[in-house]
Amino acid sequence: MSSEIDELINEIIKQKPQYTKQDIEALIAAKKAKVGASYLTDKGAVFLVANECGATIGKPIKTEVSIKDLYAGANEVTLEARLLSVAPIRRYTRQDGGQGMLRVLTIYDSPSHTASAKLWGEKATLPGIDELRPGDFVRIIKAYVKEDRDGSLAVHVGSNSAVEPVASPQSEIPSLDAITKDVSGLSEDAQQSNLAVSGTLQGEISVMEYTRQQTGDTATALKMRLLGSNGTARRVVLWGKGRESIPKKITAASPKVRLLGVYTRMTEQQGLEIHGNESTSMEIEGSGSIDAGGSDSIDPIVVRILAKPEPPQGGSRQAILGVDSSKRLYTIADTGHISGAYKEGEIVECMPAQIHGAAVTIDSSSFIRGVGEADSAATLPTMADVIVPILDARPGDGGGGGSSLYCIECIVLNPPDKREIQTKSGEVIYLSEMVVGDGSGEAVIKAWRNHTRLLDECEMGTKYVVTGVRAQQGMGGVDLTLTEYSVLRKVATLPDGETPGGGGDAGGSSGSSSDSSPDSPPAYDDDVGSGDASRDYDQ
Repeated sequence: MSSEIDELINEIIKQKPQYTKQDIEALIAAKKAKVGASYLTDKGAVFLVANECGATIGKPIKTEVSIKDLYAGANEVTLEARLLSVAPIRRYTRQDGGQGMLRVLTIYDSPSHTASAKLWGEKATLPGIDELRPGDFVRIIKAYVKEDRDGSLAVHVGSNSAVEPVASPQSEIPSLDAITKDVSGLSEDAQQSNLAVSGTLQGEISVMEYTRQQTGDTATALKMRLLGSNGTARRVVLWGKGRESIPKKITAASPKVRLLGVYTRMTEQQGLEIHGNESTSMEIEGSGSIDAGGSDSIDPIVVRILAKPEPPQGGSRQAILGVDSSKRLYTIADTGHISGAYKEGEIVECMPAQIHGAAVTIDSSSFIRGVGEADSAATLPTMADVIVPILDARPGDGGGGGSSLYCIECIVLNPPDKREIQTKSGEVIYLSEMVVGDGSGEAVIKAWRNHTRLLDECEMGTKYVVTGVRAQQGMGGVDLTLTEYSVLRKVATLPDGETPGGGGDAGGSSGSSSDSSPDSPPAYDDDVGSGDASRDYDQ
């Protein structure tokens, strides 16, 4: 160790003679091993050890330091950093009965070094603090450092401290773009915190209620699913965020989303998940920042109902798959149960409560009405118009630039193989797989958990129309996975071996029979089954 470190060790020994130099060096090594050598210098470790031993060493830090060199007990700390996230003000009751305020900033000065900056009292409402945005440079002056309950270090901004924006920084601190990770590249080996991650939004952003363990009160959280660049999907939960934080309208069909200030967590049912809290910021392509509320101008949509799976008993929502005049597929989540009067094949107009690309939510405040064929602005496509060849279904894409779901017409080439499998978390679930084909090629249809029952009655050599399948990259190519918008319908056998898929081949992208017009929908025998909305995040 350097002479400077030796001097600091000697200061500890002078104040605490029960320790030897070897003792202190061992404690320093242990501290670096626990925290991580990349997060802590020898000097920083000495200060942490001294604090734990009850010794006071060195002079107060008065020059600018880096986050890496912070230690518990440091005073008069000045540092320059960039903002990762800015939390709203939290009000609380102090021990003396008075009301207090706290605002938390998450800051970073390198891809691997982050910290929380806590602004207490009037500092939470400093002039200009509400105008600060992720990525902005700030200088924190005369702060002090304490250890949080989880062992991490926090920079505290008290009555004698200040936070200033830096207009023209002379700094090499990387930008948010430089530190943002794709969700598919997150490590499953260890929990990571204070991350900036990005992915493509699958479906809508929804709200769930939960009970806080510490207080017992009911709160809300946002949940969604993000798709990585390699096709890996990650479940996201933002605790403490409510419906008011969700943009009502997102214009992009498959919007890119960036989350700032999140952490990873391994769960039993879903594996690696991404979690955040009230401090987390979210940027959505086509809406601006989630914290800005997004655009609130929503127009009605007119769709033909292609599939309306029967929801499970007590289900929280009705799933509907629809198509508009441009052949864009929409997933509609009816959380207000206002669509009960409308059937598959009918045309409806509805005013969404929320629309995220092609993911629509209607609730009790929305309206929905039936529209006759003659009243619609243009003839809306039928099922036959949206069926795609199997090999045209691609991960992350979507029919007509809409949802990432497809409708196919296929023949069963192998009977369903249903079996139990064990997930990474140890949970035992059902998986059913069935090989299907059409004129373009073959693929595997997969059904997980409660969706496996949809394949139970499928027969080898029989043709089906399958709605609402999601294309996902599998081991041997693209797999087609059933979703809550999936319905399987057996295709009726027509004279002379013809089928709605066209001329007796294994399938196709159009569906006309020998005695029907080219625009008429396929003929079906019956529904084999339908998906349900009991699990928003099935495999």
